Amino acid sequence: MKSGEDDYKEYLCLGEPIFIQTIPQAARFAARNTSTRTNSKVVIAPAIEYIAFWYVGQIPEDAVRELGTGMADEQDYVSHLVTKEEALDGRLNTDESYVVYCAYDCWERTEKARKDWEARQDRHQKDELLESIKPMEELDG
Repeated sequence: MKSGEDDYKEYLCLGEPIFIQTIPQAARFAARNTSTRTNSKVVIAPAIEYIAFWYVGQIPEDAVRELGTGMADEQDYVSHLVTKEEALDGRLNTDESYVVYCAYDCWERTEKARKDWEARQDRHQKDELLESIKPMEELDG
């Protein structure tokens, strides 16, 4: 492989999130059980902010879920794969649908760039092969 070819492939395999979402969750309170304080409440869960990182990825159609790979508090979480159309048909809120739309558009453009790059590489290799054969033709003539 020539210098620089790997650089372009790595560009196509980015590992950066395309969207970072913060999801606030308010504190949960419970009434305190005392006869002297009628309006007193106790915090049973503090307010938190959940951060979600969105990535674009591609998996084989027959991919199998690996158990035990999620966060400790998400071991019972079950994800579902859906098509682009299903993701955009209103199952998600508007912001999330827009992220899916942008992610799919980015993936389509990346795939086109990858295919174009591979076609250019194939043409370049064919040109190099033809150049190496040319002197042999001249010898025969």
